[in-house]
Amino acid sequence: MAEMPTSVQVGPFRFRVTTDRAEINRFRVENGDAHMVGQARLHEQVIAIDPALVLDQRRDTLLHEIRHVVDMVTGVYSGERETAEQNITRSTSTLLDTLRRNPALVACLVAEDEGG
Repeated sequence: MAEMPTSVQVGPFRFRVTTDRAEINRFRVENGDAHMVGQARLHEQVIAIDPALVLDQRRDTLLHEIRHVVDMVTGVYSGERETAEQNITRSTSTLLDTLRRNPALVACLVAEDEGG
């Protein structure tokens, strides 16, 4: 079984991935959101995931937070937190399920070019 990665490269940025309870709790306090299960911080280059989540939920939350990071890095992030959150939440589980059910697709997407 694949473990959670300790880092993820998005564009030119390497994000540390953590399931440290103290870190997610700090983000909860800073955001005033006691129910937060994940948080991505561009300027800290960190993605924090609640360690109390079961593995499938941690994976789903990691992909969710990576989608936020992609939006931040590419400048797509509109600043309208509620709208962005709703859009990402609606599609992340389906995207993750699609990737899981199609390993040939994932292999194709991550393969290196044959010609170098």
